[in-house]
Amino acid sequence: MNTTDARKLKHEELTALRKRGVTAVQNGESPEDVARILGIFRVTIYNWLALYRSGGWDALDANKRGGRKPKLDAKAMEWLYKAITNKTPEQYRFPFVLWTSKLVGKLIKEHFGIINQAIKY
Repeated sequence: MNTTDARKLKHEELTALRKRGVTAVQNGESPEDVARILGIFRVTIYNWLALYRSGGWDALDANKRGGRKPKLDAKAMEWLYKAITNKTPEQYRFPFVLWTSKLVGKLIKEHFGIINQAIKY
């Protein structure tokens, strides 16, 4: 069975898919058939039905996915982009001529005082 990876769908697409699935079950289709037709796991359609029963159509709206908030705001990202595309590391007094993730991390640390735990300095 080819399944749909809902994580890759836009919020509007996921909401529409959920509502289409619930509507199909309400119209007499079996949840198993709906899951197969939509390319989703059977447990997913049951989760959608539970959402609908507990909160109605609004409960099927896809929420913004969580995740860690970025440490750099848009203005800082713009500065960083310009810094690494318009200048070499040597111009920032680093002893290298090419940008690496480690050097970008050091530049962020020096300019913004932010340390990225994923980068080994």
